[in-house]
Amino acid sequence: MIARTLVLASVVSAVAAPLSAQAVAPGVSQATTAAQGEETIRTLQALQQAIAVSPGDAALYSRLSQTYATAGFGQAALHAIEAALALEPGRADYLRARATLATWVGEYGHAGESYRQLRALYPSDLEIALALARVSAWGGDTDNAVKEYKRYLNGNASNAPVWLELAKTESWRGNYPGSIEALEAYRAQAGETDSYHAEMAAVLVAAGRPGRAEHLVTRLLAQSPADYELNLTHTLALGSQQRAKAAFESLDTVRQLSPNAPQTRTTERVLRNLLGSSAEAPFTSYADSDALKLQRIAPRATVALGSGTQISAGYERSTLDARSGSGLDSLDGQTRANYEHLWAGAAQRIGTIAVNGQVGYATGNDHASNPYGVGLEARVADSLRLTVVRASGPLVISPRTVDLGLSAISHRAQIDWTPSLRYQLLFDASLQDLSDGNRRWEVTFSPRRTMARRAGFNLDLGGVAYRLETSRDFDHGYYDPREYEYYAAGIYPYLKLRENAGIAMTVAAGVQRDDRAPSFHFGGTVSSEATFGIYRPWVLKINSSATLNGRLESGAFRAFSVAAALVRRF
Repeated sequence: MIARTLVLASVVSAVAAPLSAQAVAPGVSQATTAAQGEETIRTLQALQQAIAVSPGDAALYSRLSQTYATAGFGQAALHAIEAALALEPGRADYLRARATLATWVGEYGHAGESYRQLRALYPSDLEIALALARVSAWGGDTDNAVKEYKRYLNGNASNAPVWLELAKTESWRGNYPGSIEALEAYRAQAGETDSYHAEMAAVLVAAGRPGRAEHLVTRLLAQSPADYELNLTHTLALGSQQRAKAAFESLDTVRQLSPNAPQTRTTERVLRNLLGSSAEAPFTSYADSDALKLQRIAPRATVALGSGTQISAGYERSTLDARSGSGLDSLDGQTRANYEHLWAGAAQRIGTIAVNGQVGYATGNDHASNPYGVGLEARVADSLRLTVVRASGPLVISPRTVDLGLSAISHRAQIDWTPSLRYQLLFDASLQDLSDGNRRWEVTFSPRRTMARRAGFNLDLGGVAYRLETSRDFDHGYYDPREYEYYAAGIYPYLKLRENAGIAMTVAAGVQRDDRAPSFHFGGTVSSEATFGIYRPWVLKINSSATLNGRLESGAFRAFSVAAALVRRF
């Protein structure tokens, strides 16, 4: 009783103050004629006088709310109906009015609370579930919105527009496979309408299918060139394909259509991430069970030109320490080595193919060299990407490899295939020819499946199969077994802390062995990356990883590393 009285008192103070014609006439006159405004003022004054005489009459507050709403005063109308509810909690017509008014003024949490109370009164009313789904979506609670949409559609699957609403909401929370399923249900009911194609294009570009998305949206733009949403999708599709000139031209159209819209600002930030210039200063610290320690700093900068050309330059300095007598120290007993590398490079995209190259100057102890690398990346299709690289440079693994001046010519090929939005298959193979006459083959196969996409949490499951072979076994400061294999299952959670912050994790556990140990033994890794400022000009990334009983490049079984990078995007 005391709590109800306090609630009523606070609401009454907001709606029952004396109302003069001078205070409200300007606002009313904007929405009604002068005569109607005067009549509304008199009605409001009469209702407030009646409330002063009978403050416990809920019906008076309900009429006051209706009058405020008619005059266009949404907040006052909401306060008034809340006063009525404080007097008669749970009354259905008051709850419906409160839900409607709260939605009107953008207080979606209060609207959802009212709809939940209504559902308790009318559990079989599907329209309540639909209304609750909508206010939940508008309020950012996409998980609850999806649940309520599905509740509604389980009883009314023939309502095609609601399937479209569900598809949008699934996309907002990042569940693109679920969004596609909802769109296909819509198509079964309504066919391939323009609304279907527009939403399909938006989902596909967000899900990493920009080529197909652009094909769909280009046809729609021919019919509606001034459609804001279509131009947004078109801009993002071009940006995702790294077509810088076309993407920024499309962004100019978006700005002309709605320069101050939140979606315009979001699109600008996404393009800056995809196509803009950047500078970063990463730092890494590594230590393993063989007492090898590595400290590395590697600042770099990239200038992106409107033509799609990127020019990069960077510097790397590494300090390596090893325990004396570990086999990782220098042959003369020195336990420390320094390595420096200064480089410059360029990349150019030509259609679906990007070529890149870099060259530099490196010194390690008393050795100097000119590392170089050339590569090609081809987006064969939206679902298939091929990368090939040839590189030559020093083998920087331990003080011994640096002191010996070992170098390697490497050839690497990677195939990244996503046959559907739920599955990814990654195949990575490399061949290294070392200057000491050794040869190393490495093959990695990593399948992965999407398991969950929620507003604040993603989860993938997968695995990894890895095999290493070398032609010789030297004592040159790096791991070179004749055979090594590792098989593990992996869990990949991602926590969405907020829009601009998240934590990605990898937990892998399995078995491993090399030719010196014929039986398999447990091995695993744990790693995480926290990113703060995902879509902002300044970004901070913090990484950590730990390996248990898994062979590393130096031959150690256990290792731990931390890294941090401050990134500036332009």
